[in-house]
Amino acid sequence: MNADLRRERESASFHTERLTHLLDGGPEKTRRRREIETLALNDPELQHKEVNFLTCSERYDVAVKKSSLMVRKIQEHAISNPEEIMSFKRYVHRGRPEPLDLHLGMFLPTILNQATPEQQDRFFIPAWNLQIIGTYAQTEMGHGVVVGDIGPKFGFDDVDNGFLKLENVRVPRENMLMRYAKVLPDGTYMKPPSDKLTYGTMVFIRSMIVGESARALSQACTIAIRYSAVRHQSELKPGAPEPQILDYQTQQYKLFPLLATAYAFCFVGNFMRDMYHRITGDMNDGDYSQLPELHSLSAGLKAFTTWVASTGIEECRMACGGHGYSRCSGLPDIYVTFTPTCTYEGENTVMMLQTARSLSLSGCGKWQMASTLSERGTTPSLVMWWPRKSICSQLNSHFAGLIVRPDCASRAKSQQRYLFKSYTRAKSGQRLSGTVSYLNDLCNHIQPQQVAGRPPLANLDNVTRLVEAYKLRAANLVEGAVQSYHVELGCRINKEEAWNSTAIDLVRASGAHCHYVVVKLFAAKLSEITDGSIHNVLCTLFRLYALHGISKNSGDFLHAGIFNDHQISQVHQCVKELLAAVRPNAVALVDAFDYPDAILSSVLGRYDGNVYEHMFEWAKRSPLNQNEVHESFHKYLKPLQSKL
Repeated sequence: MNADLRRERESASFHTERLTHLLDGGPEKTRRRREIETLALNDPELQHKEVNFLTCSERYDVAVKKSSLMVRKIQEHAISNPEEIMSFKRYVHRGRPEPLDLHLGMFLPTILNQATPEQQDRFFIPAWNLQIIGTYAQTEMGHGVVVGDIGPKFGFDDVDNGFLKLENVRVPRENMLMRYAKVLPDGTYMKPPSDKLTYGTMVFIRSMIVGESARALSQACTIAIRYSAVRHQSELKPGAPEPQILDYQTQQYKLFPLLATAYAFCFVGNFMRDMYHRITGDMNDGDYSQLPELHSLSAGLKAFTTWVASTGIEECRMACGGHGYSRCSGLPDIYVTFTPTCTYEGENTVMMLQTARSLSLSGCGKWQMASTLSERGTTPSLVMWWPRKSICSQLNSHFAGLIVRPDCASRAKSQQRYLFKSYTRAKSGQRLSGTVSYLNDLCNHIQPQQVAGRPPLANLDNVTRLVEAYKLRAANLVEGAVQSYHVELGCRINKEEAWNSTAIDLVRASGAHCHYVVVKLFAAKLSEITDGSIHNVLCTLFRLYALHGISKNSGDFLHAGIFNDHQISQVHQCVKELLAAVRPNAVALVDAFDYPDAILSSVLGRYDGNVYEHMFEWAKRSPLNQNEVHESFHKYLKPLQSKL
């Protein structure tokens, strides 16, 4: 064990294992997660090859082999809980994408959501048993169908993304999933009651991506912070030993706000998971009132968290200096694997606009926040790849809760702008609840001229005050976006042009709304913590997250009159003080994420901190090191030397 890391862990002010339990949801969940982890990581057949030294074709071959083994192992171990299945997949493939991701994560749920009962009987069980392997464009090879791989991508080397061209192909009518949209035998097309009925799978995936944002960013923080505790450079005082680079304030400013963000996203990811399961239960009981907020919030938080996490992973890589560029650091792989989330399942700018403008139920519901979460949404059991028809009903209860049944669909045609419409309702005197409840106070929120007479110091220790500041910022930007729209509406030909001309303001308003939700959920989590030492360290992280966000977006808070110049200066100073407060616990905080070395796949982020000797061993495995002199020297350079 590296002496610096040992000292860091010994000086922590809290019990790391207890914080791990908090993140997992309790000691029993930690125990079970580690049990699933051990099954995958210790299985001799699933031992991981160093894929960085393989060709693209070889990587794909290894991935398909491991996916095939994974299916058999899940069956052998009788892993039935959907979340445990996803965890086992992640451990088998060390967090990388795998060839069956689309089949398991989207194809099966789509059949459940959009197929008729007869089609489920025909397609689902074969797909469940991998007799059918689905993707976005499934086809038969017997008709004039041209398919192929699209070529190298920015990451996802283990997945075969392809192209499809259909020439003189007739798709049988019964192959169209016709739970909602239908084609009759005479060729008549029947539209679904609502266009949103087919979005269930995407909303589910978007909700899960929020948790993936937390996972990817926390892994990057773990690598960068551990390495920063091991690496020494330069000198703070003449003649003194070189300090750990984690002692430099600039390094802390790069990494500690990202660490706080990772914790915030962990709590938000758990909230979205619980919200999805709860609404699934509600909708199965005929209550669709919370579907509008789930649709809007999953779109906005997907965009907000993936943008922040993608940028944060790259900051972590750059914070590791030159070694961060090496694939042995693990950071390039995390980045190229995660960054596509900014595009797939909805491009992020479009998602932010969808939060501002999305179809939702017309005035038929109240929205609930985390404090009202019930225990109803527990995950039902599954038996993976066992050919029983009861699986369909079990999976339906897990995935199909987002299906809007036809009896409610006729109500899903209005309220076309979520934040926009909520603002209008609040201004008209209607009371809102849930994540948009702050719009109730629009008429009473602080005006800029009122701030001038305030004392120059603000109470920046007050959690409620910080949440309130974000609430007021979101309200101000939503109000400004709506006003801009009405101004544009008076100058444009139609509503669509006015909306497009207000798009920048709408994206900013949606971002502020999501930022407020994250701050509010982080603060709500603090109120649940009974362990004093953990509460203290997470309060420090909360304040760092909230105040760093104010510092980076100070213009918004100044313009809204929430803070004055003196108070913003106080925020900047407080951020620097919080960096020093986080410093003694930084390593223990990343340890609490509990990532084994096999999952991090990082020489720089090793738990034992023995970085440099393992970096050398890793480099020696490069194919270029198999020969002392590469053949290209004898073929090209040596003949050239003889001629010059």
